[in-house]
Amino acid sequence: MNDFKKVFSCDCGKTHNALIDEYIVEKNAISHLADYVKQYNGTKAFILADKNTFLAGGKKAIDVLEQNDISYSKYVFDEDRLAPNEIAIDKAVQNFDKTCDIIVGIGSGVINDIGKILAKNNSLSFIIVATAPSMDGYASATSSMDIGGLKVSLPTTNANVIIGDLDILKTAPDHMLISGLGDMLAKFIS
Repeated sequence: MNDFKKVFSCDCGKTHNALIDEYIVEKNAISHLADYVKQYNGTKAFILADKNTFLAGGKKAIDVLEQNDISYSKYVFDEDRLAPNEIAIDKAVQNFDKTCDIIVGIGSGVINDIGKILAKNNSLSFIIVATAPSMDGYASATSSMDIGGLKVSLPTTNANVIIGDLDILKTAPDHMLISGLGDMLAKFIS
């Protein structure tokens, strides 16, 4: 699906190691979801989304799984604004279907971070279907969470696969694109 190299020499003179196994960014990239689930020996996927990200890409993901006879279970957070905190983690853990053997997150920051926590705690592979292009945490092996009122980076796992469907990404709200630009500027300065 792509010619991704996990270890590569850079123009900066260093050798870099990528933590993710694969990524795909193209129109209709979500059509490859079933292939990736099967590649990671998944037979039943746990879909994790919030109500906004489910509308953006969750229904498409489920259609792809159903068309390929892959069973699934899902949990969709119903909050208007999902906070990355202990309550959200607890809800995801409490609603996780232990019969699932792979986790598929549909979302960006919070869903990605919670999905990585679930994947690490259950020793499962994790696929993220990106719903916003303005976030760099898709490939990170940490989860940014508010724990006890303090912003922390928890060591978790990285996504095994990042799916960037351009048809989904282009529908991200403008405020998410603007906040992503702010994140990028802040990282550059710091």
